[in-house]
Amino acid sequence: MRKMSVIFAVCLMAITLQVSYAEVSMTEGNVWTTANGQKHYTCPVMGGEGLVSTAPSYSDINGVRYYHCCAGCETKFQANPSKWLANFAVPANILSVDESGKHFSDPVSGKKRVVTAKTNYHDQDGKRYYFASKRSMKKFCKTSSSSAKSCAKTCSPSCRKICK
Repeated sequence: MRKMSVIFAVCLMAITLQVSYAEVSMTEGNVWTTANGQKHYTCPVMGGEGLVSTAPSYSDINGVRYYHCCAGCETKFQANPSKWLANFAVPANILSVDESGKHFSDPVSGKKRVVTAKTNYHDQDGKRYYFASKRSMKKFCKTSSSSAKSCAKTCSPSCRKICK
């Protein structure tokens, strides 16, 4: 009987460790971090953004956690994740977010700007890079090994012209 208790305890510990490991190894698919360490998410369905700490819902798909702006987006996403992730990109070079918007640092020139509707950007490998000028974006696209092939239809119009 004692031997059975020991075996049961060992099995229970192994299961507990596996569950703990699964929780620790969960990656976050739509999360980006600002320079001050704040974790933000971009909803893959509606594009809404917010702090991970206040996200109203999320989905776990194949070991990756995706945060949503609302329960409706969670339902749509879970029904067909590949549809929503096909052209999805999270910000790559955001420094901070405040009432004036998302502040970024141009990856080529280092100039700091706020994202506007006219800000040039390039999507590559699931990340969106913002640029202070077309010149910086062009240099980035020319030096990036896969940019010409990966210039997505979600890139800014000026980026698609440059990357052709």
